[in-house]
Amino acid sequence: MLVSKIVEKVDIPHEDGEWVELRQLSWTAMDEAVDAKQERDVGQVKRMGGDVFEAIMRSAKPKEDKDEEKPKGRTGYEAYDPETLIRKSVVAWSYEGKVTLDKIRDLDSKTADWLAREVYERNKPPTEDESKND
Repeated sequence: MLVSKIVEKVDIPHEDGEWVELRQLSWTAMDEAVDAKQERDVGQVKRMGGDVFEAIMRSAKPKEDKDEEKPKGRTGYEAYDPETLIRKSVVAWSYEGKVTLDKIRDLDSKTADWLAREVYERNKPPTEDESKND
């Protein structure tokens, strides 16, 4: 299915009378959100310095006696950059003016968090179990 024309108007639950129009995201837009999150995370680690990075890597190593299977690929909302999700999905809103990156960055944290999670929930890839049922 081609998703570029699929748009839905959604009311903002905590702002009476306000709404956004959300475009369904393609797989490449979702990948871009993952890449942006990884780039942001790597930048933060680089700013911490080498010693801190090494300490994080040592503490993140799994213990030898654990037989847990590591999740493959994306692991949930936290793997995606919220700004990219919002930027790629929001095509219109009830706020004054057109949707721009500066205006997206001017959203209050409650609205931005709700909006990014809403976009993710509408576009998240199927779980392994869901994929098996297809």
